[in-house]
Amino acid sequence: AQEVVLPGVFLQSELDTLVPVAYQDEVVEAYSGESQVVLMEGLSHSGLATETHEPLIEESIRWLWKQTKCKTNEPYSTS
Repeated sequence: AQEVVLPGVFLQSELDTLVPVAYQDEVVEAYSGESQVVLMEGLSHSGLATETHEPLIEESIRWLWKQTKCKTNEPYSTS
């Protein structure tokens, strides 16, 4: 995560017991690129997003798309 410089979105399951939020936070903190975190309230590791989560996910995806587009409106490329 420390070597990644591209933008990213992290979906965190609030009630995850397989990968507790504290561990998820460590990855987010180590991530070198710009990022956004979407806390999936009320979900466990295998939980499914609901209509409550969808607007937050959509907003983050829009943010990510804006971060990865260049002036030509093409997706970001490192090459």
